[in-house]
Amino acid sequence: MTTLEDAISALVTMEVKQLHGLSSEDRQLAKRRLLLRWHPDKNAGTGAGNDLAKKVMQGLQVHPEWNHGNQGSVLP
Repeated sequence: MTTLEDAISALVTMEVKQLHGLSSEDRQLAKRRLLLRWHPDKNAGTGAGNDLAKKVMQGLQVHPEWNHGNQGSVLP
């Protein structure tokens, strides 16, 4: 049986795979879209959605591939 943490980890890995092979500019745009998609305020409809969004956001930001090849900030 898969735990919630395992499911979140798999989801984060799947989302980060979108960043592979992108140019620096495209990578920044993709990261921004991911941050907007998983922002807790965008998923505030239910308590569970907000909690999931927070965990995914945290997972994205600590994933080893998140800052790979990008030294700058995601936001302008």
